Amino acid sequence: MKSRFVVSIIISLLMALVVIGIAAAAPEPKVQVCHLDHERDTVKLLNISASALLAHLAHGDGLPGETVAGRTFTQECEIVPIGVTVLATDSTGRALPDVHVRFGSSNGGFQTFGVTGPDGTVTRTDLPVGSTYDFYASFVDDNNHTSPTQTVTISDGTTIYFHTVNALVQVQSCSGPLPLEGARVLFGSSNGGFKEFGYTGPDGLVSGELFDGRPVEFYAEYNFTRSAKQQVAIVNGIVATFETATVELASSQPILYGITPNSGWHSFQSPEQMFPGTYAFKFGDVLVEDFVVSGCQMKQMVNVLKVKDHLGNPIAGATARGGAGTNYTSYFVAGASDANGTLFDIRSYTTPPTTWSYEMKVNNTTAVLTQDVTVNSVFAFQTSLLTVRLETCSGTPLDGGVPAYGKDGVAGTWFFPGGSTGSAAVPGESAAELFPGVYSFRMAYKATTDYRYNINLPAGGAQVTFQTTAVTLNYPGDISYGGTTGDSTWFTKPTMELLPGTTMFHYRPYNGYAGYTAAHTLSGCTFNRALITAVMDDCSGGYMPAVDFSWYKWGAAATTFPAGTTDGSGPLTFFVDAVANPSIVVIANLYGASHQVGPQIVLSNPAFTFTGQWAEVDLQDHTGTDIPITAANELKFYPWGQASNKQDMALAGGNGQQCFLPGSYVFTIAHNLTATGSGQHNIATPYLFQTGAVINGIDPDVFDAETYYQYANAANPGTFFDYIELLPVTTRFVGSSLKTLDVQAGQVLNLFDGTYNAPTLSSTAAPPREGDK
Repeated sequence: MKSRFVVSIIISLLMALVVIGIAAAAPEPKVQVCHLDHERDTVKLLNISASALLAHLAHGDGLPGETVAGRTFTQECEIVPIGVTVLATDSTGRALPDVHVRFGSSNGGFQTFGVTGPDGTVTRTDLPVGSTYDFYASFVDDNNHTSPTQTVTISDGTTIYFHTVNALVQVQSCSGPLPLEGARVLFGSSNGGFKEFGYTGPDGLVSGELFDGRPVEFYAEYNFTRSAKQQVAIVNGIVATFETATVELASSQPILYGITPNSGWHSFQSPEQMFPGTYAFKFGDVLVEDFVVSGCQMKQMVNVLKVKDHLGNPIAGATARGGAGTNYTSYFVAGASDANGTLFDIRSYTTPPTTWSYEMKVNNTTAVLTQDVTVNSVFAFQTSLLTVRLETCSGTPLDGGVPAYGKDGVAGTWFFPGGSTGSAAVPGESAAELFPGVYSFRMAYKATTDYRYNINLPAGGAQVTFQTTAVTLNYPGDISYGGTTGDSTWFTKPTMELLPGTTMFHYRPYNGYAGYTAAHTLSGCTFNRALITAVMDDCSGGYMPAVDFSWYKWGAAATTFPAGTTDGSGPLTFFVDAVANPSIVVIANLYGASHQVGPQIVLSNPAFTFTGQWAEVDLQDHTGTDIPITAANELKFYPWGQASNKQDMALAGGNGQQCFLPGSYVFTIAHNLTATGSGQHNIATPYLFQTGAVINGIDPDVFDAETYYQYANAANPGTFFDYIELLPVTTRFVGSSLKTLDVQAGQVLNLFDGTYNAPTLSSTAAPPREGDK
């Protein structure tokens, strides 16, 4: 204010001089001013007229030696520097040397302000008055731990203060707790890195001076273990406490541990104080990379389960269950064996374990071991190699078979882990690791299956071999097979390798043949079958029922084989071994008569056809007039030479008509209490029975027949009347005397004189006379 007052007096005097000068017409006086160029932020010394001084001062300019808006000008119009001081002290107020101070802004970046000296201060005079900066401090240019940022506007004599507090870190056991001496404590940040804070003393504490208010991360190291990081705000006193777990491990093996497998190994002495976390452990030669230490106190049994294949290579993925004593079913062991074939059972205990049992499972097979874990806590399991092979009867390997296996006599519980045969390196084979034991196996191949039961797998391994049968089927149509109806898949003619056993085959319809379904029992090295059809027509275009067929190999007629009986629905179908029986003869038997067809080559001509033939029997009287045959005539037949096989003949239209196999037959008939037979007759032509007529004659007083009977059949007499029609047999006539005469077909027998006459138009049968019975 004083300088501005002086300026005002000077201006007044100058104005007075100006007035006088004007009056005297003298030149206007000059004054010096420190002119501020705002655009260039520079100051110049100018000589200006006194009348312009007020305008310059209003613009922010000043006179030499004057202080304007925080700026002090020298006589040469240079700005006098203003000092800014930073002071750093600790929690007791003592100066902190070697504190690195930086200033700037979060957007524009920071630069070094300076480093405090022994008195804890650092000063700079080149910061413009009125400018605003952010300041922060750190130890020896260490940005891992910095003070909170202070925003300061520069003025003359500005002092910025930074101070630290006494931070304490505590390390102790969780159980107790008990202080732990010698623990190393580090601080910093996960991004910027960590530096040593110090080591704990007998009281488990370590202290250090840190800037207050800014969050800091700490962690501790003890017994080659490392705590988790803690981020805390720095204040006076205890800022972080780290606690260890008391770890006791029960194992028969020497134990080593480390933070990682590559960080170095350290001997474990139970009980051990360890920070909770995940560590690498070695139990003997077995590595556990992720052993977890947790809680306040750990008492854990560590049993090692190893599983190897028959060559000693590790098996991954095996699972186990275990329990104390011999009870291995108490619990499932967590996880599965790793790539090293190792599975760990880490289990808490209150009483140290002794005897323990485990069941290991590989490919659904199991093995059990029971051991005293105080002597040996490593349970070593080993599998055996089981190879399943599929081959032909001659030993040629077959790929594509699908094996399955099971226990307790069940063959198909699981698919075989080795996959289908030939899927690995060896053709026709599939191999897998199983524990020794007794197993049953199923092989599926091309829709057929075969089984092997209760196969013992020893420790040295075993092989189970399945052999196929070469199946050859001869049939002109398509064939399918498999399943309950034989329709699962197509049969590739003529030969396929199929597994032994009973398989359903469906011979599909072909050229009017309705087809056939048959169950073939395949066995041995070969199975060669030709489908044979045998049929007899029923003389009306249909199929004859009740025909019995048999067959024999050509050249071996003494040995016949039954083929079956027709049911009238179609041909009879049966099979023969086409290799053993290249040509056969088929025999048809109907009503006791037989007929043969063949020999025929079964591969080229497997159909055997028998043609039925109508047999017709007629009955006429002595004049050639048809007599309708009824059941009363008791018409019968039998094949020639088989009189004991007499059978009723079918009747149709007043005649005897029936479809027979071609050949010779004998027919018998009865009429008016007389009966006769045909003798041997080839049915290629109809057979005719004809009666003869009988009369008493001219003089009834000489002989008058009243009854008659067929000779030697007196127990069955009949009543006589003229022109009675009798079959041509020897007949006894009874009247006043007896006469025995032969009745002749187509003739009239005169009993009076025993003569025969051809029939006339009047020679018809007369009704019985009165009294005839």
